[in-house]
Order: sequence, then structure tokens, then C-alpha cells
Amino acid sequence: MALKAPADSLKVLNEDCLLQIFALLRPEGGLQPLSLTCKWIREACLQVLFERVYAEIIDVRLRYPRPGLPPSSLWPHIRCITFVKHLSFAGAVPFWRFVDGPSESGGADEDSLDRLLPPMPRLQRIIVRKDPRNPRISWPWLHEMISAPTLRFLELYGRLLDDDDEDRLAHATCNFRPAPLTTLRLIPDYLRPYPRSFPSEVESLALLLEHLSRTLQTLVVPSEQCASFSLFSRYDWPQLRELCIEGDGATAWASPIPLVSALSRMPRLRILHLKLAQCGGQRPRPIWPPGHDIKALPWPELESLTVSWPCAGDRIFEHLPDTLRHLALRCWPRLYVIRRDLVVDEDAPWLRDAPECVDILGVLGQCPQRTALRSLDLEFSAATDVEDRELLKCIPTVFPHLQELQIYRYCHPKGASPITVAEISATMARLTQLRVLRLHLDFERRLFEGMVGLRRPGRTLADPRAKQVATRTLLTDPGPSLEYLYFLFSDYSWEVHRLTRYEDGGMEIHTEFQRTSECGMPYE
Repeated sequence: MALKAPADSLKVLNEDCLLQIFALLRPEGGLQPLSLTCKWIREACLQVLFERVYAEIIDVRLRYPRPGLPPSSLWPHIRCITFVKHLSFAGAVPFWRFVDGPSESGGADEDSLDRLLPPMPRLQRIIVRKDPRNPRISWPWLHEMISAPTLRFLELYGRLLDDDDEDRLAHATCNFRPAPLTTLRLIPDYLRPYPRSFPSEVESLALLLEHLSRTLQTLVVPSEQCASFSLFSRYDWPQLRELCIEGDGATAWASPIPLVSALSRMPRLRILHLKLAQCGGQRPRPIWPPGHDIKALPWPELESLTVSWPCAGDRIFEHLPDTLRHLALRCWPRLYVIRRDLVVDEDAPWLRDAPECVDILGVLGQCPQRTALRSLDLEFSAATDVEDRELLKCIPTVFPHLQELQIYRYCHPKGASPITVAEISATMARLTQLRVLRLHLDFERRLFEGMVGLRRPGRTLADPRAKQVATRTLLTDPGPSLEYLYFLFSDYSWEVHRLTRYEDGGMEIHTEFQRTSECGMPYE
């Protein structure tokens, strides 16, 4: 019997199977060569081959040659557009170049956003990555993107608007009809200088949330664009599963009502991340203050909770649900990031410290035993090894079935003894299901910190001997289940020790270095 040609063999598969195969081939670069084999396969690949495309944003003062547009027959296949600045640095070739703002030449040489978005019936995702030197996103752009009827996912890196858009924003509110988004992610540079928001940004976010509250499932917003956290209490959020608020904590702690009430109309919330910086002289407020008249936690399905600068006495920790799988008690940004990247008193007046060990211990003392918790993230400063010892003893008691543990431990500014690594080893022995341990133990010694007139963050010097002793101690007796041990360095790299265990009781250790992004963990 004659063998079938490859194209004939593929035709026996239904469309869903073919698309799955094509989707698996694309990340490895294998889809494009396959698409060139014959006309039938080429047409079958189009949905996957052109589902994600790039477009370049250009400044109106620059002159670029007009690039060739893809044929209009391909537009129905596009599902995601990523707008970037200087695409040539990413090694990609843009299909379009768009003018950001009104064109001085009338727009005759470039393609406008409103002309290209409507003919894309499958367009669901738009991602905008702006140039940090010109990070704003103008109101006409935002209005045009969010009005695409099929759009469900919008992610914007950069400032939302600036003061130039206030008049246009005021006139746009009457006819604003956004698409029913399920995901809205607004991610400005968290190290941006003051003012960290414009009035037009606050107004535009309020306008967006008013129209999108009933459809959103994921919402990521900077705290500075929230005039008050009571904004969230104005609307129902029947579909919201994930809420992340990050930025300056002044807005949250100045809220006229506690956060547990402000966010109480989100009955299906599963992920709540409150990453708020503390300014000097401020004191963080409890999410659920003692004596506040609310009877039960409003998020019964909560699976992941992140709280920066947690308060001992906050009643939310007494009512952690059985569904909780991840808990993070930390500062924001990470203290080692502030030390390295934030110039004192120029970028932001944030506290250069971490929550104290005694406060974290007080919070854990409030938590009921939760056997379902799988991941714990702690960031704190300690003055004595006694504090470390008490905290480490508490962890296996409250959360006995942890699989991942992440500890960022810093020496107290007033002086501290180094952490006793043997106590960490003892904790690992009690956590019989622990697979991943990530550690930052402040092995770096600060140089030049606090010098008058310093224009950049202080440098650090690592203490290699302290790290080597810690590594050797932890790997000598890694516990019954540990598979990965990470040590973080100030350049955002991890030293990763991968443990391979054999049936005869033997163990092999492989060591490599990875950037934080390669580990799937953002450094902030």
C-alpha cells in the first residue's frame, strides 16, 4: 500500500487537534517551516501563525519608511497585538507602525489605530509596552483600543494619561462604551518619580471601573490612581477572581473605611495582593481592624493573599479560609530592590526597612493551623537570633504541609547577629513535604550608604564565606523532601542547587545560576 503524503495524513485529524499541534510547534520555531510545505498546510496554519503580531509605536517627529502591510485576508486570524517601542531591539519585524498622538503631517504616511482595529473580528488581547522616556498613553489611543468589541484582555505598561488629556477625557465620558473586558492590567514603572499620578489618570481609572466592574475577572492597578479605596465599594464585582493593588500606601491607609469593607463586594475573589509601600512617619492600618462590625471574611474562596507591612492584631489573619494555598507577609518593593535601585529621597520617600521579625511572629501567632497552605513568603528584619529561632519554630506548627518556603531575612538597622542557619535546617526537617526553599539572608555588606550627595544607590559586597557555610550546612541535611535550594544575590540572580535523590539513598547536587525572571519570580 502506498504511503500517504504528509498533508493527506494531517487531513484525518479534526481542526481542534491540528490547532493544538500547531500551537505546540510555534514556540520552538517549527511552525513556519511546516507552513511552507504546501498550500493546504499553509492555510491550516494561519490561525496559529498569525494569532500574535507586533506593531511599533513611533514618535510623530520621526520619519520611518512605510512598511508593507499584511494582506487583509490575514487580519481575521489576529488574536493578540503587542505594541512596543523600538521593535528592532527585540529582533522582530513589525507589521505596522503607529503614530502616538496627532500627526503633524495629517497621518498620511502612517497607519492609524482606528483604521486597523475594526477589521479584526478575533482580536482579544492588546498589550502596550511604551518607551520609559515617554511612557504616557494618550486618551484617544486608550479609547480606541478599549472600544474594540471583541477585546477581552488589555495590559498597559506606562502612565495611563497625563494632564494634556483632561479636556478630551471630560468630553468622552458621555459616549464611552468599552468592550466587556475580563482582564485589565495597568502597570506603570514602580520607580517613577513624583507626581506618581495625574488627575486625569485618577478620573480615567474611575471611569473604566464604573463600566467594567461586572465583567472583570482580573484587575491590576497602581494605588496612586485610586482616589480612595472606597472607589471599589461603589460597585458589584460578581466575576472578579484576582485583584492586585501596588504602589504608595498613602491612599490605602487614608481610606475612610477599612479595606475589608472597601473590597467586600467581591464574593468570588481568589487572589488578593496588596503590595503597598510605607512612607516614613506612616503607620499601616489593619485590613480588618479589631472591633470592626463585619461578621465574616467576604472572600470565602480566597487562595492567595499578599499583605505588605502586616499588622499584628489584624483580624484577617484570624479568619484565613481553609481554601488558602499561598500567604506572603512582606514589604513592597522588596527591601533589597529598594537598596539597590532606589536613590534615597529622590524617587520616593519610602521606608528603607522591612517588617520586624516580632511583628511577623505576632501575625503568625494569630493564624489558625492551616494544613492546606502550600506556599509561604516571609520578609523581615531581625535584631537577634532568638527572634529568628522563635519565628522558624512557629512555621511548621501553623503550616505543617508547606511545599514552598521563601524567606528574605535582613539584619536590623540598629545591629543584628547573623541568622543561625542550623535553625533553618531544623525547620526543614519538620516540614516533611517541603520541595522548594528560597533564601535571601543578607550576606551582602552595604558600602557608601547614606553618604551626602549620593546620586546612586550604595554598592554591596558579598560575603562568600558566609554563603558557602550556609549552603554547606543546608545541603548536608536537606530534609526528607527538598528538591531545590535557592540563594538570592543583589544582582537579581539566584544560585540554584537541584537535588536528585536515588532509591539507594544517594543524592546528587547540580548547581547553576539563573536570573529571577528565569525562575518565574519577579524580583519586586
